[in-house]
Amino acid sequence: MCGEKCSGKKQRFNAAKYLCSESEVDISSIRSVQREISVRLQPIATALGKAEKAIQNLQEGFSELALMVQTLQATSYDGNFIWKIPEVQHRRHEAKIGKTISLYSAPFYTSRQGYKTCLSLYMNGIGSGENTHLSFFVTIMQGEYDALLQWPFKHTVTLTLLDQDRVMNISQTFQPAPTYSSFQRPRNEMNIASGSPMFALQSILNNSSYVVFKITPI
Repeated sequence: MCGEKCSGKKQRFNAAKYLCSESEVDISSIRSVQREISVRLQPIATALGKAEKAIQNLQEGFSELALMVQTLQATSYDGNFIWKIPEVQHRRHEAKIGKTISLYSAPFYTSRQGYKTCLSLYMNGIGSGENTHLSFFVTIMQGEYDALLQWPFKHTVTLTLLDQDRVMNISQTFQPAPTYSSFQRPRNEMNIASGSPMFALQSILNNSSYVVFKITPI
């Protein structure tokens, strides 16, 4: 009797051991499959990450190209230049995080054979206006007719942020100082910019009179 009972216990013990062993094999197999799936999915995840980055770069490139085309179309030859800047809030954010600190307009001229100039705008300010103001400047550039022009540059300069409700433009006017290098004949591509580092408070960009806010339909 003892032999039979002992034998039965041994069989049950062996059966339990077998089941436990089978369970371990199943868990090990599952983990192996998980690892294999993870390995196979990794290239896909990497490719998706690269695709998202490429799309982001294309969107940013398109935005910059749109600005370039727009500014080139606006080039003038009479000393008056209207600079329309799209996506103001996006460009303001780019300036705050240090990605695109300054924006430059297309060149424009005081006349057909006149001085070549361009504008620059720092959305997050620069110098004394950093983090608080818009900084707005004009720059004298090398032009085709510099040898025929009078130097230093002596034209009165007026920088204006247009109120699109036609109530109150923000303007600053200055007379170039003849001794400043900014207004001498350029020896390089462009002179040092001259203008106002504290042209207007950045809060003006939240004012719909100066910035047109487009509402996207739902």
